[in-house]
Amino acid sequence: MSESSIQDVLNNRVVNSEPRSYSGLSGVGNKCYRALQYAHYWAFKDSYSARVERLFNVGHAAEEIMINDLQSQGLTVHSDQKEIIGFAGHWKGHIDGIIDDDFLWEAKTHNDKSFSDLKKKRVQESKPLHYSQVTAYMGYLGLPQALYMAINKNNSEYYLEYVDFDEDHFKEIKVKTADIITTDVLFKRIGTGRPSWFECKFCNASDVCFGLKKPETNCRTCQHVNVLDKGQWQCGKNDAILSVDEQRAGCSDYELSEMLKN
Repeated sequence: MSESSIQDVLNNRVVNSEPRSYSGLSGVGNKCYRALQYAHYWAFKDSYSARVERLFNVGHAAEEIMINDLQSQGLTVHSDQKEIIGFAGHWKGHIDGIIDDDFLWEAKTHNDKSFSDLKKKRVQESKPLHYSQVTAYMGYLGLPQALYMAINKNNSEYYLEYVDFDEDHFKEIKVKTADIITTDVLFKRIGTGRPSWFECKFCNASDVCFGLKKPETNCRTCQHVNVLDKGQWQCGKNDAILSVDEQRAGCSDYELSEMLKN
């Protein structure tokens, strides 16, 4: 193979990922409730390039470096990937760690532009998704503060910020996560309600939302499914509790949910 063909394959290979069995608290700050509903019901599949997959891996690799640097300053990080369970067991998250049993630790990598904006505006304004994520984690863990640690991928500069727990925002998050799970109609689209709206252009659910694609066929998009407590899904045809594999496979009795019809 030529250099250019190898390069194209390595950069542009499409990675299709199966949806997680739960709704991620890392995305709870998304302003579009409708997009969060589509994700909860597995109405679309995520796909991304191999280049983006490598970016994820860079972030994971950077965490070890960041932990070592914190330890050099006498700080101990533990509980890496501790699971946080939110509303009805359908919302979950996995923390980067806890420092000395005192506060949450959240590690992020940024490109130069994003890093500069973060330093200028701080976490709450610059990275509202991250702010909601750490607020949810602090709330469920009962921690008063988070150390948000960012590294600039361009020059390895660090930015650290203590984020105080926001009780009012945590209450908003709990109401929001409950609404996503329990509401039986789709929320309105954000902005102008058109696909040209800025956030819609970058949303993985956009094609389904605007009727360009049909929702994925699986148990979660089926008219007969019931959403239960403890993160469970039940078939309304036979009352069976469905495993994740069964949810993905579906069955011959599948009917698209009325809620998901445009």
